[in-house]
Amino acid sequence: MGRIVFIVIVASLSAGCAVGRKQEFDSARVDVSTTSATINVAVVDHRPYVLSHDKTETFTGLSRGGYGNPFDVNTKSGQPLATDMANSVATSLRTKGATVNIAPLPPSTSDMAAMAKLATPEGKGLLVVVSEWKSDKYMRTKLLFDLHVYVVDAGGKPIGDSQVQGEDDLGTGITNGDTAPVAAFGQKMQQLLSAPTVAGKL
Repeated sequence: MGRIVFIVIVASLSAGCAVGRKQEFDSARVDVSTTSATINVAVVDHRPYVLSHDKTETFTGLSRGGYGNPFDVNTKSGQPLATDMANSVATSLRTKGATVNIAPLPPSTSDMAAMAKLATPEGKGLLVVVSEWKSDKYMRTKLLFDLHVYVVDAGGKPIGDSQVQGEDDLGTGITNGDTAPVAAFGQKMQQLLSAPTVAGKL
């Protein structure tokens, strides 16, 4: 009986730790080089469960309680994940001296429509399409991701792109589910923006 009570208590505490978790994606930074004086940035959230309204735009993943029951994790800012990601990229570019404008676009925006919105005669556009981004924390933290970056010219046409997709094991730890996905976003963006097909165009 004592063992059962202990298990119930642990499970209850674990469930409490899983509820209300937040992730701060606008704090991620990328060391990116650019020769463009002006860059228009947009992030479009094309995650299928966001497009279907099964999840809100602030959804970033799941945190599971002691019985494996899932609870939604959301952005700490309360803003859409796409907004946090755009702010992260824009801040990183501004530290390199670029003038950066953020174009907020709804999830329903197509890739081509988004590129047209980013066209500017003064510089380049940078579009990030999020087809998947979801962390899932239980005993370990798993990350599913699919990010595609496009560099857009003054006419709104893509002149370079790179993509990363897959599933990563981000390890263990009580707060790991909050911080590791944010660090992973910075690493993924670093990889995307450092790709020769992008870095040479930006």
